[in-house]
Amino acid sequence: MAFSQTRADTLVYIMNIPGGTPVEQRFFEENLKMEIPAAGYSITDDILEADYALSCSISDDEEESGRVVLFSLFDAKDEREIVSTDLFYTKTEETYEMLPFVIWSMFASAPLKQVTREVEIVEVEVEVEKEVPVYIEVIREVEKPALPERIEPVDTWKYRWIFINARLGASFRYYRADSSDKPSASILTVDAGIEPEVHLFDFLAVQLGINFALDKAEYQRSPANPTTIAYSTAILSVPLLVKYIFNPADRFTLGPYVGGYLSVPFMGTSRPPPVGVLAGLDLGAKMGQGTLLFDLRYSMDLGTTDVFDYKITYNRMFITLSAGYKFGLFRR
Repeated sequence: MAFSQTRADTLVYIMNIPGGTPVEQRFFEENLKMEIPAAGYSITDDILEADYALSCSISDDEEESGRVVLFSLFDAKDEREIVSTDLFYTKTEETYEMLPFVIWSMFASAPLKQVTREVEIVEVEVEVEKEVPVYIEVIREVEKPALPERIEPVDTWKYRWIFINARLGASFRYYRADSSDKPSASILTVDAGIEPEVHLFDFLAVQLGINFALDKAEYQRSPANPTTIAYSTAILSVPLLVKYIFNPADRFTLGPYVGGYLSVPFMGTSRPPPVGVLAGLDLGAKMGQGTLLFDLRYSMDLGTTDVFDYKITYNRMFITLSAGYKFGLFRR
């Protein structure tokens, strides 16, 4: 069997990949962009200058716990289908070894295209003294135009190993006294943080951060003694979260998460418990080189906070709404 011709000046256009999941679409697109040059051809992002067009579609219906991907090769000039074949798989990684042979066999069926870099012979009539016509061959080389830069798919900004998140927001803090004869209170304060996240998979990330908030409250000693008790303490917390990543659209992400946090007080008159739990949801929207981020979370201490000067003990609960920006590093 003859394998594909090695023609680096023959241009191939890869069509958009329908069906399947965004992860499967990105997998086949990236691997086709590697296997086609390996077979001796060049890739172009302009279908008008392409010699061939290659389509790849993924079946949405699972068959025997797997999927079928259909490949079709077209002549880009007359839009004629040359050859098509399909490939069954249960996991995309199974196609690593089969995909090169599929590409080679399909291009082996493609007719040989005229070389873009060609030699043009022009006949020029020259008169000499005896008026005898003489024809001279003039060789002129027509250079192939440079290929445009490859266009990165619009959703590749999501697929990074590390994201750096910075956020600033408002935290509604509720202080419930652990004794019925003590008053409870609430306050709205500022909450800020830097929270890097590491994406272990396309759908799962681990996030570790450093957050700063001002813990403050005002109380009345009792109905009979309305003297105000006020205090404030700066709190540094270190959250550790596990986040599940959804990609509902090319320019949006949705990430519910759960986890816990450590609390470290300084510059104040209270001592919170060292450990708490939290759960939340963040929504990301592509903007510029990074992502505009909105975050909503609920936090609760596992233990009580002591106010030293006033001998008050209470439980803390927070609802925090913040906005920020994140950018990714190291493409997956």
